Amino acid sequence: LHADLLLFVLDASHPQALQQVDAVYEVLRELDVDEDRIVGVLNKVDAVTDDGELSVLRSRFSQSVTISAVTRVGLDELADVVVGRRSTDWEELQLLVPHDKARLHALVHQHGEVLEEAWEDDGWHARVSVPRRILWQLEGVIAGGCDAGAPPDA
Repeated sequence: LHADLLLFVLDASHPQALQQVDAVYEVLRELDVDEDRIVGVLNKVDAVTDDGELSVLRSRFSQSVTISAVTRVGLDELADVVVGRRSTDWEELQLLVPHDKARLHALVHQHGEVLEEAWEDDGWHARVSVPRRILWQLEGVIAGGCDAGAPPDA
């Protein structure tokens, strides 16, 4: 429910793949999962014998990627989709978190990624990458624009 991205991996060669898609989507709708967060990953495309069925499967997803884990076809495209999705949903920034707001340190570690950090007398200095959905919780501790090569402010 809290994932930014769901990879729905499906055996595209399975004779009941369409029914499996419908069953999973029914559960996801019951859980109120936003379908825009779902990327269909149609695996075993090397074993699919009917291109028409593959087209129908692709149409069931707003975004899908066809892969073969065995032949490695499509894995680069899948990686690009995941990286691209993350770059639109995440932001890199500099933080200066005073010691009395240390709960924000835990928040960043729980939901984001710490790229560089240093504890100084005035608090936690860090360059982080965080989901945009938590930015509002970091208001007041954002230290300004982030230069990807710059160390945390000292």
